[in-house]
Formats: sequence, structure tokens, C-alpha cells
Amino acid sequence: MSIKGRKPVASAPPPPARATSKFGRFAAQRGEAVRRNERVIIRAAMVIAGVAVVWVVLASLFGGRSPQVQPLVLPAVTQAGQAAAATPRPPILVTGVGTRPSESFLLQSGPVKFTMKHEGKAAFTVRLEDSQGNPAGGAAGLGSELTNSVGAFIGEKSTTISGPGSYRLHVTADGPWQILIQP
Repeated sequence: MSIKGRKPVASAPPPPARATSKFGRFAAQRGEAVRRNERVIIRAAMVIAGVAVVWVVLASLFGGRSPQVQPLVLPAVTQAGQAAAATPRPPILVTGVGTRPSESFLLQSGPVKFTMKHEGKAAFTVRLEDSQGNPAGGAAGLGSELTNSVGAFIGEKSTTISGPGSYRLHVTADGPWQILIQP
């Protein structure tokens, strides 16, 4: 039923007609491709941000702890009390962040190789010390400085341990570092 004298209610304008020319279809397809690429970029940025957050959380959890030392396993001893011949000594891994002395570790007399890695930007110095903090390694402790570099560093140095005992590393660094000791 219609009421006389009333104007019909205006409806919403019709949607724009789709382009039918070749150029119009190309522009529509290109626009959709751009929107897809924007979604991919946004997802990638979110993944990168998530990884960064996890890295910061892990660094805050482990950054304040003292350096970790892998325990040294001594060679097997026979019934006669003699050390088993040709028993390889396992490597020792020392890790940390920033400047600090490492925990003590045991070394036997003889050659030892130190493989060092630093991920910081400032000075990276590593000194080998005995349990009293005196320079150790080489003749009269002259081989105690294992490295003195600036910035990111990967390298190695060998020195000779004059006598068995407890040793530690004094590390000066501004970032994470790790040192593999191979007796």
C-alpha cells in the first residue's frame, strides 16, 4: 500500500560498476596484488618483532648470570693407580656476557688451545690466570694474554700450561662471549 503525497525513501547509491576495459581489469588486479604484498610485509614485520622480543627476554634472563663452565672429566684410573694411557681430555666450554672472571676449571700440564668468540663492539681481552689471579700460561706467565682485540672477534691461541691445577679466565667484554678450551 502506498500513501499518496509521500516521497519514496531514497535507497543507498548503487556500488560502482566494475571496470570492463583491459586497463581497468589490470588496475584492479594490480591493486589486489599490492594489498597481498602489504599483508605479507606486515606478517614478516610481526615475526621479526616477535623474534626480537624473545631475544630480549632471553638476554635479560641469562645476561645477569655468572659464566657457565662445562665440568672437566678426569681420565680413568686403573687399579694400580695409574692414569689410563691415551685417554683424551674433553674440551671445556666457558660462556658469559660482559666483563667478569670465569669460574675455575682444572687443567693438566702441557699444550692447551683456546678458541674464542666475542659478539660485542668494544674491547675484548682474555687473560689466563691461576687460582690466585696471577698470570699463567707460557714461560713465566708470558702467554697469559690470549687476545686483546676490539669488536666482534673469532680466533684461537695455544699456550703451554706449566703445571696441573685450577685456572680461570679474566674476560673484558661488552657483549656475549664463549671460549672453548681444548687440553
